[in-house]
Amino acid sequence: MIRRFFKKDDFFRKGETRSGEGDDAAFAGGPTAGAQAKAWVANTFGQITGYGADKLEETAERLNSVLPYIERAGFRVTEIEVNMGVTPAVIPHVQVDDVLPKAERPALMAELEGRPFATGILSSLFRAADFGKRIDLKGFDFFEIEIELGVIPSITVKYMPGDGTELVDTGQDE
Repeated sequence: MIRRFFKKDDFFRKGETRSGEGDDAAFAGGPTAGAQAKAWVANTFGQITGYGADKLEETAERLNSVLPYIERAGFRVTEIEVNMGVTPAVIPHVQVDDVLPKAERPALMAELEGRPFATGILSSLFRAADFGKRIDLKGFDFFEIEIELGVIPSITVKYMPGDGTELVDTGQDE
């Protein structure tokens, strides 16, 4: 079964037909289907891109304001990805250094009262770190946390093959 997504009338006025060959062939009295489709796509994706760029900038600014608190909480941001697709996202990669003990976390969270973006990130990091350390995957060590800050936020807890020893960053490139 072939499903039609556009009706002929979407691109041609009643009584008009295409003349010539190719996508951009003109017909008397107005633009071609190809030209109209190109204009529609350009307009639609232009709006998405504009919206996405604004949201990415806003998210980056908000993330910058939270970075010192992430470090104080015992995490280290090692990489930040920026996804500029249809659903834009900023994705910080976070490694666990020395997470604040559970008894000390409420004091840090109290400093961020009234800042839902910041409290959301920190509480998510604390939960993900606790989860990552609790789960035992044979032959794999808890490695890092990814936070996708986009239209649909998500947290990814990552494990890598290991021998049970903790990795230490020497700060030197090989």
